[in-house]
Amino acid sequence: MKKIIALVVLVVLGGTAAYFGPTALGYLRIGTTFAAQQTCACVHVSGRELPSCVNDLGKAGELLSVKVEGDTVQATALLGLFSGEAKYEPPYGCHPVK
Repeated sequence: MKKIIALVVLVVLGGTAAYFGPTALGYLRIGTTFAAQQTCACVHVSGRELPSCVNDLGKAGELLSVKVEGDTVQATALLGLFSGEAKYEPPYGCHPVK
């Protein structure tokens, strides 16, 4: 009986992952790029400090690793599995790189 319950739980978890997985992965890709672009504009256009800009991202900012290297801002999530990058190019502002 325990094996059947374990099998049912695994099937339900697998089905849930198969159904919601692609959407969640898409959100992670888009979200990291969005965070990089917003932070890039905050740092380079507004002239604010990085910690202040990361706080603007709310709870998502706590889950991301955001780095500024010159005119490029990179945001990563889930130990670097997902990342987004934005570059500042005057006078146009910040745009996503990948």
